[in-house]
Amino acid sequence: MTQNFNDAVFVKSRTTGRSQRLLVWMAAVITSGFIGCGGGSGETAPPPLGLVKGKVTINGQPAPGLVVTFQPQGKAGALSQGTTSASGEYELMYTGNTPSPKGAAVGEHVVQIFAVATDAPDEQGNIAAAVMIPERYNTASELKASVAAGENPSKDFDLQLPK
Repeated sequence: MTQNFNDAVFVKSRTTGRSQRLLVWMAAVITSGFIGCGGGSGETAPPPLGLVKGKVTINGQPAPGLVVTFQPQGKAGALSQGTTSASGEYELMYTGNTPSPKGAAVGEHVVQIFAVATDAPDEQGNIAAAVMIPERYNTASELKASVAAGENPSKDFDLQLPK
């Protein structure tokens, strides 16, 4: 018998302690991406970028509403991020310039995937999240990707979570 993804994974759960700190950290990372690195006519050009699109699934099912970040390794450059659609698809935007161009810096990246908090904190300060993503996919990510100049093949990630 196959269990519906929405029933199995998108069950509201309360987070406390370390998980709550993770959500606060994630909000700071996302916010820093929107702020950018300056503005106006004195802004520097972004490094060479590659266009990156892909799909995130959880146990083979589309995973909407997740934030995907590519953090460049070794070379200077800002992270790139995108949010998954209802079908789990994302497209990265480079956060180091305003406005943010499409793509990610050419080179090797650590990929991090985060769930976004969906509710305000309750009276105990707990935050409800739509789905809990294990640290091995975000703060202690095991996910890697290589970005080449131009359009890249789809960068797909199937996260395996307990059912």
